[in-house]
Amino acid sequence: RSYVVVQRNLVKSVLYWYILPLVPGLVVFYLSMESWLAISISATISAMIFVFVYRLNQRAAKENYEHLLKDLDRAIQSLEI
Repeated sequence: RSYVVVQRNLVKSVLYWYILPLVPGLVVFYLSMESWLAISISATISAMIFVFVYRLNQRAAKENYEHLLKDLDRAIQSLEI
């Protein structure tokens, strides 16, 4: 059960270990561009991808791990009886 809890927490915290570390590099990359239009288009596309990845991971954590944890709790409870 503790392994599944750790996996769920990792998937839920994708913002901190996957998305936010990319932001400083993207800022430096955007600052190297000369056109404000290119910067705004690139930043918008990057933000859309980040939001998609974040929501996808939140949905996966909710759909997969919560159900699995409930099943594991029932199995552990039946073993204790």
